[in-house]
Amino acid sequence: MGHMQQIKSQRGAAMLFFIIFFVMASSALTFLLSRSVGTDSYLVSSLASSKQAYFTAESALEDIVLRIMRSESMGPIYVLNDGVLGSATTTVVHDLTEDIYTIRSVSQVGRTTRTGLVELSTGAGSAFNYGIQTGNGGFVISNSGSITGNAFSNGSVLGSGSSVIRGDVISAGPTGLVSGVHATGSVWTNTLDDSLVETDAYYNAVGVPSVVNGTRYTPVATTTPPESLPISDVTIDAYKQEIIDTGTIIPLSSCTAGEYLIDSDTTIGNVKIECDLRIRKTGASTVVTLTDSIWVAGNIDMEQGPILQVDPGLSKRSVQIIADNPLDRLTSSKISIRNSTEFRGSGHPSSIVMVLSQNNSSELGGTETAIDIAQSSNGDLILYAGHGKVEIGNSIYLKSVTAHLTDIGNNSDVTYDTGLTSVLFTGGPGGGYVISDWFQQ
Repeated sequence: MGHMQQIKSQRGAAMLFFIIFFVMASSALTFLLSRSVGTDSYLVSSLASSKQAYFTAESALEDIVLRIMRSESMGPIYVLNDGVLGSATTTVVHDLTEDIYTIRSVSQVGRTTRTGLVELSTGAGSAFNYGIQTGNGGFVISNSGSITGNAFSNGSVLGSGSSVIRGDVISAGPTGLVSGVHATGSVWTNTLDDSLVETDAYYNAVGVPSVVNGTRYTPVATTTPPESLPISDVTIDAYKQEIIDTGTIIPLSSCTAGEYLIDSDTTIGNVKIECDLRIRKTGASTVVTLTDSIWVAGNIDMEQGPILQVDPGLSKRSVQIIADNPLDRLTSSKISIRNSTEFRGSGHPSSIVMVLSQNNSSELGGTETAIDIAQSSNGDLILYAGHGKVEIGNSIYLKSVTAHLTDIGNNSDVTYDTGLTSVLFTGGPGGGYVISDWFQQ
């Protein structure tokens, strides 16, 4: 009997222990579940707040970017209030030197803060993608001339006399011809003739056998199509029209024997000269500081080593000097650069001087030279003659050449600068704005 009571007592103790353990385990599980639900609820709420703050910050950024693009005035701090999304405080900092807007937007919803940042800069007026680019006239390189950069031609590419192109060479279209060229890169053309190609060659026909150190791809299904030159006549007219609308005019009556002379230190820009222009050095130096575009309705001659420089205050902007006499583009509208004339940008690596001729003799089958540069002239310079011939000789060093026809020789070198893919000029269409960076934190 005593033994049975002992067994019942032990069973009762075990049951009590089980009940206590079950209650404790259930309580712990309930606590953990409630905590998990609370955590999930908090995370969902935080995620919703984060999204709301994100969209508010983005909306504020987009609003300010649109206002800047529309040239609307605003203060350095702008607050966006939205009944649905919330509010965001946006600050705008404009770097006048680099012409870059830095826009920062901060939105806080609950305990969540989101920050957005945009960098907005002025877009490029024109892009120069090659060391040399020519129209149907093609180009000739000879007498130890060189190009450091890629070359593109809608016509033939002819080389001789130890000349070299340090880059790729393209002669576009079904009549493309590359002849007598030493190219350190690849070559694309219809006919490859008597050339040295250090990498690959893409062609259909062969003249005199060529040396190709890479792979020969022949025949090719299609030839490279021609490309338009980077600055159209419409754009050039826009450059000139802006001078008429906002600048000054030096009339023919202010010229001497049909010529306007600059032979001393001068600051000039946003001006039309209604006669020929001559710039020459006298004394120790003649420095011409360019503050904006110049349009010469005649010929331009630079001699005896003057210095033409972009005003340092223009930062990354570039300046164009245009020779265009609409009444005579066959024998006038020409540019001659001689005697160690030097060209300098503003000091910013993207700033250059572009001299542009609208002479069209070459395009019409004539023999006039649109731009003639010789005798060690050099610097931060682009030559542009979309309808004419550019002739380069006597140790010339410059950034890029674009023309209907180009002749390079006599130890001259065109060294392409990658910054020319985005050139912003002072006059004419600016190309709008570019968003260089946009991110959220």
